[in-house]
Amino acid sequence: MDLQNEKCVMVIDENLPLGIIANTAAIMGITLGKQMPEVVGADVYDRTGNGHLGIIEFPVPILKGNVEVIKSIREKLYEPEF
Repeated sequence: MDLQNEKCVMVIDENLPLGIIANTAAIMGITLGKQMPEVVGADVYDRTGNGHLGIIEFPVPILKGNVEVIKSIREKLYEPEF
């Protein structure tokens, strides 16, 4: 991934219950790590010395959308230029 020219976001249906939104983001994050293992960074340690395993190398904002917005984005992603 070219971090200078490409960005990664998650767009999740804002009408879902909060638990389903959190679960969706977690599953999408796991899938991202599987498809792009090079973006999973090294373990990091906080001030207290506690380790945090495989922190991603770039931010992934989670945006809200609705069914129509998500469907439109998905259709665009299947166009040849993507």
